[in-house]
Amino acid sequence: MGTMTVGVMGIIALLILLFLGVHVSVTMLLVGAAGFGMLAGAPAAIGLIKSVFYSTVTTYTITVIPLFILMGQFIYYAGVSGNLYKSAYTWLGRMPGGLAVSTIAACGAFAALCGSSAATAATFGTVSLPEMTKKYNYDRGYACASIVAGGTLGILIPPSNTFIWYGLITEQSIAKLFAAGFGAGILLMICYMAVAVVQARLKPSWAPATVNKTTWKEKFASLPGSLPAFLLFLVVIGGIFLGVFSPNEGAAIGAFGGFLCLVFTRKLSVKIVMDCLRTTVESVGMIVFILACTKVFGSFLAITRIPINMAGFVSDMNANRYVILFVFVVIYLFLGMIMDALPMVLLTIPIFFPIMRSLGFDPIWYGVITVMCAEMGQITPPVGLNLFVIKGIAPDVPMADIITRALPYVIAIFIAMIVITIFPNIALFLPRFLYG
Repeated sequence: MGTMTVGVMGIIALLILLFLGVHVSVTMLLVGAAGFGMLAGAPAAIGLIKSVFYSTVTTYTITVIPLFILMGQFIYYAGVSGNLYKSAYTWLGRMPGGLAVSTIAACGAFAALCGSSAATAATFGTVSLPEMTKKYNYDRGYACASIVAGGTLGILIPPSNTFIWYGLITEQSIAKLFAAGFGAGILLMICYMAVAVVQARLKPSWAPATVNKTTWKEKFASLPGSLPAFLLFLVVIGGIFLGVFSPNEGAAIGAFGGFLCLVFTRKLSVKIVMDCLRTTVESVGMIVFILACTKVFGSFLAITRIPINMAGFVSDMNANRYVILFVFVVIYLFLGMIMDALPMVLLTIPIFFPIMRSLGFDPIWYGVITVMCAEMGQITPPVGLNLFVIKGIAPDVPMADIITRALPYVIAIFIAMIVITIFPNIALFLPRFLYG
C-alpha cells in the first residue's frame, strides 16, 4: 500500500472520528500514530510519540504560553477590566451605540493583556453586560453580540495564544507575529465599532442614548485607572518589539507585572493566587497535549508527503493564488462551525501552510489571516465558543437573538481580511520596520 493511499485513508479516518464526536486531540494522536506505524512500523510509531511528547513539554519556547495565561489571570482578578471599560465609556459613550462601542474598545485593550478570546468575552460579559441591559435598556441580543465580537480580539491583538501556537508549529518568529497582529487587531476593532454604530443607527431602539457630552477634563480624568494596564502592555509588548527581551522573558515580566497589579489593587490573597495557578495549569495541560498530538499527526502527514504533493498540485493548477486563498478561508468558515479555534488551527496548518508558502504568501501575513479565520469560528454557530460563553452569562437571552445580531461582525472580519489582502502592509509594516 502506497504512502499516498495510507495518507488519504488517514485523513478520511480523521474526518469520521471527528464526526463521531471524538476529541480532536485524541483523533490526531490515534490517526497519526496508526498511520505512522503502518508506514514505518510499530516501534517507530511508539518512538515518535515518546520523542514528540518529551520535546513538546521540554521546549523552552513553550514557556511563553503558561506565563501569558498567568498574566491574564492576575490581570482579571486585579479588576483592571472595569477601569478599562469606564475609560473607554467616557471617551466613546457619546457615539450611537456608545456602550457597545466602548465595550469593543475595552475588549481590545484587555486583549493586549490577556491573549484569550473566551476570557475576554467572559470578563466583559460580567463587567459591561449589566450596564448595557439593566441600567440603559440596551437590546439584550445587541449587547451580547458586541461582547461576543469584542472577545475575539483576544486572539488577534498581542499577546495572542493563537499566534504562539502558529509560530511554534510553523517555526516563525513569535515577536514578528505579535507585531503583525497589532495593526490587524486595530483595523478589526475599528470594523467592529463601525458595525455597532451602524446597527444602532438602523435600530435606535437597540441602543438608547446613554450619556451627555463629556468634557476633555473628564475624559483625561478617566485615564489614570487604566494606567497600570497601559504600563504593563508598554513594558511587555514594547520590550518584545524593541528586542529588549525575548517573548519568553516578556511573558515572565508580564506575569510578575500582573501579580504586582494584584498587590497594588489590594486584591491579593492566597485563594486568588491558587485559583490563578490552577486555571493556568489546567489550560496549559490541555494546550500542550493538543500541540503534541498535532505534531504526531503532522509527522504522519510529512511521511506521506501529502502536504508537499498538494502544494505541487496547487502550483501546477496555475490558478490565481487569491482564489485558492479564498477557498481556504471558506473552508475555515465551515470548520469554525464544528470545532473550536485551537483545534481548527492546529489541524489545518500542517496541510495549508506548505501550500501558502509555495504560492508565495508571506508566512507572517498568512498567520494573521489564519488567526482572523479562527476568530470567525468564535462567532459562528453551532460551536462558536464566545456565543456559549455569553449565553452562560446571560441565560435569559435567546441564542437566536445573539446569533442574528452577531453575524454582521462575521462580515466585518471578511471586510478586514479583504483590506489586509489588498494592503498587506497594514499587518507587515510593523514587523518589517522593527525586524527588517
